[in-house]
Amino acid sequence: MTLFERDSEIGACIQAFRSAEAGNGSCIIVSGGAGFGKSALLETVTSEARERGITTVTFRGNYAEHTTHLNFTFHVLRSLMDEFIQIASSGDLRKLAAEIDAAYENCKATLEWSIENSKKIRGDIDSFIGRIVRLAPTPGILLAIDNLHWLDLPSLEWMVSITSRIHSWPMVIIASVCAGITGADGDILDEVIVGADRRLELKSLNNQSITRMLEGRVQAHADENLCSKIANLTGGNPLLMENLLQKIEEQGANLDLKQPESLAGVTIPFLAASLRVRLRRISPEALEIYRVIAVLGDSPTIHSVSELCGLDAFACADFCHAMEKLGIIRLENDRVAITQPLLANSVLRDSSPKSLRSVHSQAAALLKDLGVSPQQVARHLLMGGCTADAPWVLNSLRLAAEEALSLDDAVTASRYLRRALEAKLPDEARAELLVLLASLVARVDLDEAARLIGQSISLSDKTVAEKISDDLLILLRLGRYKHELEIIHTAAVATKQETAQTIIHLLTDPGTINVPDAITEYKQSPLPAILQFLKIAWAGSAGTEAMSLATRATIWDHRSAMQAIAQLAGAHVLSLAGDHQSALRQCDSVLAFAKSRNILPIVTLALLQRSSSAFRIGRTEDSLQDARQTLEIAKRCKFHAAMAPATAQLVNVLIDVGYLEQAQVALNEGSAALTGIGDKLSSELLYARGRLNLIVGDTEAAVADFLACGERLVCRGIFNPSVTLWRSHAAQGLDELGERVEAQRLMSEEVALAQKWGFPGTIGESLHLSATIAAPESKSSLLSEAVELLRGSQEKSYLANALYEYGCALSKNQPAVARKILRECYELAEEFGLTGLSANARQQISEIGGRPPRLRMRGVGGLTDSEKKVALLAAQGKKNREIAASLFVQQRTVEIHLTNTYRKLGINGRDELINVMHPQPRPETRASQA
Repeated sequence: MTLFERDSEIGACIQAFRSAEAGNGSCIIVSGGAGFGKSALLETVTSEARERGITTVTFRGNYAEHTTHLNFTFHVLRSLMDEFIQIASSGDLRKLAAEIDAAYENCKATLEWSIENSKKIRGDIDSFIGRIVRLAPTPGILLAIDNLHWLDLPSLEWMVSITSRIHSWPMVIIASVCAGITGADGDILDEVIVGADRRLELKSLNNQSITRMLEGRVQAHADENLCSKIANLTGGNPLLMENLLQKIEEQGANLDLKQPESLAGVTIPFLAASLRVRLRRISPEALEIYRVIAVLGDSPTIHSVSELCGLDAFACADFCHAMEKLGIIRLENDRVAITQPLLANSVLRDSSPKSLRSVHSQAAALLKDLGVSPQQVARHLLMGGCTADAPWVLNSLRLAAEEALSLDDAVTASRYLRRALEAKLPDEARAELLVLLASLVARVDLDEAARLIGQSISLSDKTVAEKISDDLLILLRLGRYKHELEIIHTAAVATKQETAQTIIHLLTDPGTINVPDAITEYKQSPLPAILQFLKIAWAGSAGTEAMSLATRATIWDHRSAMQAIAQLAGAHVLSLAGDHQSALRQCDSVLAFAKSRNILPIVTLALLQRSSSAFRIGRTEDSLQDARQTLEIAKRCKFHAAMAPATAQLVNVLIDVGYLEQAQVALNEGSAALTGIGDKLSSELLYARGRLNLIVGDTEAAVADFLACGERLVCRGIFNPSVTLWRSHAAQGLDELGERVEAQRLMSEEVALAQKWGFPGTIGESLHLSATIAAPESKSSLLSEAVELLRGSQEKSYLANALYEYGCALSKNQPAVARKILRECYELAEEFGLTGLSANARQQISEIGGRPPRLRMRGVGGLTDSEKKVALLAAQGKKNREIAASLFVQQRTVEIHLTNTYRKLGINGRDELINVMHPQPRPETRASQA
């Protein structure tokens, strides 16, 4: 094992060698806990002694031979004689060797060991050692003893004697002692240690040494988080470090060092076996004490440990004191803590499941009686064998779930509730627990939440109506679980649960709301106002009023899913009104809340809205990333109702940036997924499919899709063109099919509705699209008005497209003006990543006699923030999987960012990134700097 942080100890030993060579002997004791590198240190200094020409004798004490009298002493004498005779075989040496052999045989033949025998043999040994020192043919002698504590008693007594006389001999004794092990006789061992000239106590390794070990074995650049995790697992113990590194090397890809948490469950059977041996030598009870401490965790009191082990508290404290000396636990007043979790994990893994369940069950009962927190009790109930039928068990689990919820730990609370549901409960009590569990599960799996609600309804629909939360009701509504809501509403009516009645009524029949009531109720709940301002905004009337109500929705504190929905609804209306920057701020705020609570349906909706708003202001790559992530999370949490709009958003963005093949693939996959769950295409998906059909030339299919989209929107009371410009696109298709009258009617209706809504971005885009089928004499004026309106709005993507149409319209009669407008279009399209539009604008400029804009030397400055982060990590040599994990995005997102980065930087691949992201100075530059 490579030594770290032991230079001072090695230096002290080498200094002792120098003194011994000058005739001044000494004794050094090396102490430390198990696995701290005592044996490795002895091996190192023994090699150093041999290189200096010092005669070296090594001995390793062991438990099995610690009762064999003078085994160590005669081994030393005979080994020294063997070494000397090989160097200089003289008559005196051979005679002395024969005498030592005879004494050893006499010692072995002694059947009864008495004080008289001991004194006579020790006298002979003292004489032998004196003669050996005088006859020594080398400049010095090293006696290296590993595990001094396991020497037999007479040898320990001889060590006490020799340490007092060694100073006049050319001899060095270096002996290791494991703290906490008393051996054959603790008192005699203490005399040897006290009589030594120097004591070297080995400490645990610091983080710097751990970093060096990691970098030398498994990772080129060990990060601080990983080093800290390994330090915590091993307590800085060199032996545990070595075993852990071997485990990491063996498992390779199975352990993700980028996620140090993956190391938490690592176990090493050898360590458990080694600890069993050591602890049994302390006491038969020591292993059980250590196991109980590991099971209890959280620094239990010695009283708790002794109670579970059935031991006297004072005896338990003595055993703990011995284990502390070993370095495997730490005592703090009346509490005890594990210092090396890796060791504890290995011991627990080595224990039988039955014994561990028994200890956990006893621990739960004891901790409950001691009045500790419910979660401490419940943690053991989860792993113990206690039946959940016992009243105290059920009560502890319920209280622990409430405590976990108060800390926003829904995952742990769910585990407690599922354990509680194993009990035999009355229907009403089981239904209540199922409702609470469903409210937690709905955060990550809407289908499972609906299933749990179905179970609870079958037990007691009245209990469900009474106990169900507002948040769970709205999540069920978002997931479109209408059947369950209808049953709950019926039960709420029967039991006069007015809150549940009102909320379900509002969610399923919002048409009965009036504005004054909504504003009044808004002081208590955001739901009426949410539905009211959405109704106003979707209708496309009273835009100022809708904005006012939507702005009020953004002031709610994040304490519930309902309030988060209120803020997202407000962001949606702000976006419809063209204030995308404010909408983005609201989305970011909701995302922070939803991610902190792990409410995935809310995360899905926030990402969906953020993608839409980001695209409208030109943040194309960010919009694309959010759209992909929205779809991924919607699938993960079974938010089927969000999959259609999420797919539609992704398809729309891909169309606008010119990735038509990817758009078709996304559309096909989304449609197949919806068919698989028995859902029909939504208005959003029909609109996206219509756009794609229109582009590829399937005009009839496109018109059918747009009209079907419009029919569904109108049925829902959605007339506002800012939601979807289905009329304009249908009109474009109808115009191509020769149905100009109907096309003009739809287009005029769109413009009128946009003007009624009253916000410049929507009006500008409706005019822009209207111009595409207008008569030639009016096209330029319509586009001029559209461009001016869009320039005064945040609708940058719309503006870029309108500029292109405007430039093309002016190209024949006003080519100079057209070229200027097309150049503005090109700059915007390049900035926003609208590759198809930028290419069209560049070509059009060339066709009307202008010099094509120079292709941008995009450089690092042209990268989005997301692209730059990915590029920097890729330039450091990280793989796509590692980058995705580091940035918490999908691997596909990383691939897209790298593709865009290569295009913008004008490079062919990853190998060229390092020179672009980290350019090296030219030689002359370095010279001038020097």
